[in-house]
Amino acid sequence: MSLQIELESLGHKVVGILKDETSAIQACESQKVDAILLDINLGSGKSGLEIGANIQAKHDIPILLMTGYEIEGLDVDDLALKIIGVTKKPVFAADLLHLIDEFIQDQHANDS
Repeated sequence: MSLQIELESLGHKVVGILKDETSAIQACESQKVDAILLDINLGSGKSGLEIGANIQAKHDIPILLMTGYEIEGLDVDDLALKIIGVTKKPVFAADLLHLIDEFIQDQHANDS
C-alpha cells in the first residue's frame, strides 16, 4: 500500500493491488496497463511467472518482477516473458522507476 501511495505521489496511476490471476487479467482487459509489478512467489497455487505468462499470452504488457529471495542466479533472460527487470523486496518506487527507465532505453536502442 505504501508503494502505491509513493508511485501515485510521483504521478503514476496504480490500477490496484490484485490478489489473483483472474482479477489481474480482468484489470488488463478493462483498463490501460503499461506495466505489471508481480511477485514471483505467491505461496500456494501458480507462481507469479506462470501468471505473468498467462497475462502476456493475451496482452503485451511488460512485467516488473519482485522477490523476497536472492536475485543472483535468477536468469530471467531464459524466460519467455517481456521482463522490465527484477527487484528484491522491500520494493521502493525509486528502484522501480530506475528499472523502467533502463527498460525504455533498451527498447529505444533495439528499435534503432
